[in-house]
Amino acid sequence: MLRKSPEIVQKFPSINNKFGDEAEIIRNNIAHPNGEKSGTLPIEKEKLIPFIEWAEKLRQQIDDYINQIG
Repeated sequence: MLRKSPEIVQKFPSINNKFGDEAEIIRNNIAHPNGEKSGTLPIEKEKLIPFIEWAEKLRQQIDDYINQIG
């Protein structure tokens, strides 16, 4: 949803990459679990570390923006 806003993408460029897709998949799997995968981590182990690094980079962009305006 956030990636649909050009203003958000401009301020937080990390939101608009493959990990944004992963975040959406994780959110959907957690919100709507089904079948035998229900209750398991909705991301493969080999993708977890890069996903965490992406999330930390996005958080830093958000923190920088908040500090800039506040």
